[in-house]
Amino acid sequence: MNTETNQPVLGKFLNGRYKIVQVLSMGDFGHTYVAEDAWLSGTPQCVVKFFQPQGHHPKRGEICKRRFTSDAEALRKVGTHDQLPQFLDAFEDEHGFYLVRELIVGESLSVELPLDLYDNKRWSEVQCIKLLEDVLGLLEFVHRQGIIHGDIKPSNLIRRFSDGKLVLIDFGIAHSIPQSPVQPQIVAVHPAIAPVAIPPLGYIPAEQFSGQLCPSSDLYALGMIAIQALTGLDPLQLPINPSNGQIHWQKQAAVSDALACVLNSMVRYDFKSRYQSATDARTILKTLVIENPKTQELSDSSGSESVSGLAETDDLALCFHSVSRLPQSHVSPSSLKPQQPGDEQAKEKDKASNISQRWEYAREIAIACCPKLPPIMTGIGAGLATSNALAISFGLYSLLNTAPSNPALDLLERATQEYQAGNFEEALTLAKSIPTDSSVYQESVVTVQEWRSQWNKAATQFKVVEQALEEGRWRDVLEEARKAPDNAYWQYKLELLVEQAKPEVEAQAQHLLKQAYQLAAQKDFTGAITLIKQIPPETDTGSKIQPKLKEYTQKQQIKAERLLQQAYQQASERNFKSALNYLAQIPEETPSYETAQAKMVEYSRKQNFQEEVERQVRLTAKFPKLEMKLTKLAQSSKSSKGSSRLNPGNQLKEVAPKPALTKPVRR
Repeated sequence: MNTETNQPVLGKFLNGRYKIVQVLSMGDFGHTYVAEDAWLSGTPQCVVKFFQPQGHHPKRGEICKRRFTSDAEALRKVGTHDQLPQFLDAFEDEHGFYLVRELIVGESLSVELPLDLYDNKRWSEVQCIKLLEDVLGLLEFVHRQGIIHGDIKPSNLIRRFSDGKLVLIDFGIAHSIPQSPVQPQIVAVHPAIAPVAIPPLGYIPAEQFSGQLCPSSDLYALGMIAIQALTGLDPLQLPINPSNGQIHWQKQAAVSDALACVLNSMVRYDFKSRYQSATDARTILKTLVIENPKTQELSDSSGSESVSGLAETDDLALCFHSVSRLPQSHVSPSSLKPQQPGDEQAKEKDKASNISQRWEYAREIAIACCPKLPPIMTGIGAGLATSNALAISFGLYSLLNTAPSNPALDLLERATQEYQAGNFEEALTLAKSIPTDSSVYQESVVTVQEWRSQWNKAATQFKVVEQALEEGRWRDVLEEARKAPDNAYWQYKLELLVEQAKPEVEAQAQHLLKQAYQLAAQKDFTGAITLIKQIPPETDTGSKIQPKLKEYTQKQQIKAERLLQQAYQQASERNFKSALNYLAQIPEETPSYETAQAKMVEYSRKQNFQEEVERQVRLTAKFPKLEMKLTKLAQSSKSSKGSSRLNPGNQLKEVAPKPALTKPVRR
């Protein structure tokens, strides 16, 4: 260990066993490394998570130990699952705490997510459903072990290279929950760790901000990831209704009402209105997504049951904490009696009553899934269904697609269609024709205002793109086209201009890539990355450079870590000027940058102090000679007093002033 920096050095051993070979991340409270286990044959690689308790935070030691203990206990409980990392070892020394777990070789889900609305990597509904199925299955297992993960985000979901499965990692802020399947469980987060143990903004629900966690907190984060995959928008970019905290995202993604219902129920502001467990969400996902060719494709490719399989009434009832169980006897008691002459009328009456009860129960389940749906199924009679085994999924689907007729709402829908088709004035006329006493009047007023603003902005943006095309500014054509509002009419017109610019942009992209290769060959990975990032993703080159960008980023991080280690070495030899030169070369985009900046302040201070000491030493070495000269000058002043009057040249010579410590000469 480097005692000055307290940072493990590449190639050093931890606990005499784990040899550090790579730095994965460096954070405020600890770091993560890839290490080789020297005690096992073949020296397999593993992940070592280092919790560093030393620091200025008054509770830092307590926080690190709590996170270390929490992470280790959680991994011990869940490590038996194939898609969760296996716990390997845990130990501590004078520097801090160390947790060793299985190394998952793969890429984080962040790589698969689209970057913006115009990214061609935006997910389809089938891909989104597969993601929900996979991760909900993991959360169902984790919650069953009494663990709330609390940090669900794309970087903590790793797509394993060996089998393509998603693996959930990082249980550093996991919390235990009581094992109760009936009521939503809330777990208070210790106030000492709240400021440092929260996930990034956007994936964190409101209750976690107030220091509380529940299983539905993990469902909220997963729902936000799915919405990000569908829309291409980061959670922080999604508009939120300030009155109820509801997230508005459906205008940016073309999905079925069924899937929208599931996602909206996962990301509700109030945790009590969400699904209360992963089991709830999985059951409703299978029930609501009615089978069609797209979902059938998912079923065939996954080899598992179809996501739209009909749910049995009893199975569906088990997943709701707020809905009472349907009686085990699904028929009336009178139907169990031996049939007697004259009982036909009573039997038909009981049958009708039983069917009515089952429809009512289906309605209860649907309302539990979608709390805001109107009770439109109340009073459905026996004439609407004659089958003895009602399909609950059909009833739920009907709830999503059936609503009382609303002429004003129909007008607004027609106006929206006209607006997207480019008939702006017709759209305004229809929207303005909505009566003032209508329930959607206020919404229509706001919509018209938004349309005016968006239409003018889109028209202006189209002129900007058109001018860029005329002037041969090919990259500007693509960049400015992205800024246009989401309107089908204008997007189509802009796409025609973009297609004209793409060949020229592709040529520029090839030139930038060639320059990037040259810089990379010279080990200038920062410059190579800068050039690659200038390549528009819409081009063929841009769609194929992600592996190369990842490669250069990894090499840049390795080089930055090497520079940091060289700076440490120079500083240990008191050569702070050389250490500062190494630190100044570390790029801002690397994990080592923050550490480098802190060390630059420290080494600059030490360098200044060192230079000041050297200056004082030089002055001290010169001072005795200067004092000797001044003393001789004072002694000879008496003898030269008379002659100085005869020789005025002596008056013009510059004489150094006497030092303050020299005793004045008496005349």
